[in-house]
Amino acid sequence: MSVVATRRSARDPRLWLWGVGTLVLPLLVLTGFGRGMDQVSRSNPETVNVVIHSDRLEMPGSMTAGDIVFEVTNSDSVTHGLAVRKEGTDAPIAQMETPVRPDSTGRVEVTLEAGQYQVYCPNGVDRGLIRQVEVTAAGSKPGY
Repeated sequence: MSVVATRRSARDPRLWLWGVGTLVLPLLVLTGFGRGMDQVSRSNPETVNVVIHSDRLEMPGSMTAGDIVFEVTNSDSVTHGLAVRKEGTDAPIAQMETPVRPDSTGRVEVTLEAGQYQVYCPNGVDRGLIRQVEVTAAGSKPGY
């Protein structure tokens, strides 16, 4: 009994597909092919630091429209939350899922279009002007 070895031709479609797959698939994974544009745009959000004091919110009054991450530090002795609403509306467009305990940090992620917003503590007594800041999101990023 003899064994005959056969060699696949370079024109064999199975060999060609295997070669293309080993080259193309890693490139697609590395470049993020298949991700939605919303995920791509969130790769570089602007970070805005917010400090909650017993009598006020400390934060900038303006930022660039687009993807924003509010990094919140609670320097008060009681637990606080943070919410964002567009001017002229009552419902928040984003808020903390879990309030921040004293001397702790949290975050709120939101996409802001150009316009005016209120950033505030949603706790019942905090809803007044003491812990509310008017902010402007300027539209210099494309698409916002």
